Amino acid sequence: MKNTGMAVTLDIGNPKNIHPANKQEVGQRLVGAWLCDMSMQKI
Repeated sequence: MKNTGMAVTLDIGNPKNIHPANKQEVGQRLVGAWLCDMSMQKI
């Protein structure tokens, strides 16, 4: 799909809860994916 991104969060927080408490780490991963896509460079 165009204009979509994904961040794997299985390693953050409680494995029995799909909603990670550490939202900043999730945000950093999404921003990293976005920056990589926008600049076409590896981070």
